[in-house]
Amino acid sequence: MARQWSATPSTAVRICSIPQKICSLFLASIFYIYLLISMNRKITIIFLICILVNTISFSQVCEIDSISYTHVDCFGSNTGSISVTLLQPDSVYQKTYWWTGPDGFYANQTLNISNLKAGDYVLTIIANIVPGDPSSPIWDSNLQGDSLGGAPTDTIRIYENLQIGANIIFTNLCDNNDSASVVTQIYGGTPPYSTLWSNGDTARNTSGLLQNTLTPYTLTISDKNNCVTNIDTIVPSVSAMNILMSNNVVSCKDDSDGWVHARVYNGTPPFSFIWSNGFNFIDKDSSSIRNLSPGYYFVDITDSMGCISRDSVNVLSNPAKCIKVFDAFSPNDDDVNEFWKIDNIDVYPQALILVYDRNGKQVYRRRNYKNTYADAFSGRDQNGQILASGNYYYIIDLGNDDNVIKGTVTIVR
Repeated sequence: MARQWSATPSTAVRICSIPQKICSLFLASIFYIYLLISMNRKITIIFLICILVNTISFSQVCEIDSISYTHVDCFGSNTGSISVTLLQPDSVYQKTYWWTGPDGFYANQTLNISNLKAGDYVLTIIANIVPGDPSSPIWDSNLQGDSLGGAPTDTIRIYENLQIGANIIFTNLCDNNDSASVVTQIYGGTPPYSTLWSNGDTARNTSGLLQNTLTPYTLTISDKNNCVTNIDTIVPSVSAMNILMSNNVVSCKDDSDGWVHARVYNGTPPFSFIWSNGFNFIDKDSSSIRNLSPGYYFVDITDSMGCISRDSVNVLSNPAKCIKVFDAFSPNDDDVNEFWKIDNIDVYPQALILVYDRNGKQVYRRRNYKNTYADAFSGRDQNGQILASGNYYYIIDLGNDDNVIKGTVTIVR
């Protein structure tokens, strides 16, 4: 597992560690025997003789003792640096080392690197048996498995701050003569921030910016580390809200099948619709309310700029009574006109329905009349007896201020 070093831009911590290896090396004597052979060539024969008189423990010559680094304060710049100190300096044992990093970064035979962008930097350290001779066998390294095929165990990550940005929110633009108020939400970088608008205003949240779709205002933002970002913004051109109201006429004065529809043109969507009957909606351009009784209704509409407009409408009704009384039915068990039908009687659940024969005898009485065979007058009296064909007289009291409705209904058999 690779040994990684990481930090936030202000605090350095070691995020991953493996146990440091301790090398137990036998005291060795190196004898060089030089043999003269033909053509005056020398061959060096190296004998390593291990003497077991004493065992000496050394820390690895490739082990890192300390590390310091700086992160990139400003997004996209290359101000990072890394400085490494080894437990065994080169004055004790000469080593070979190099760095690799993002976008092909490479640095050779140095423990200190600078002008770094954000990313992972890998340090490879190798100590050969013959100091400084990379062709001789490896004595020690920071490679996994101490082989040239293993991966280095030391990776140092350089971070950078997030890029400075801002959400610029316009308010109070209600028509094309208004100037904008601005709320600015800054993110990224390192607080605190300072701001400067191109009109000279240093307030983060400013006002009085004129509508102009051609020339932008520029907001310059600087953070604690003197990182600077310029943001151009255009104040949009806004026309005043124009509300179109439409509605129907309630079918009769006591019904509640009315509706009102409001559609918004211009302004800045989305819109909040607050109706006088308590219903609230949010939509990009329109809203409706239904199941209305006759009466006066209004709506307050607020757009995303905080502009408010009100419009209203008077829902009228047909002045006629709601119900329609049929004057005949034929209860002949043929499933056609089997009961006396009174249209819209469900509007008046408290209405009292009375039916009399030609002698003035009451033969039917009911409240909450319904146009169903089980609930309506079906040509039987209150005792369930079949009534003869002929004319019958009715009285309908709707239970309101209207006059009672009187007439005749004919049973046809």
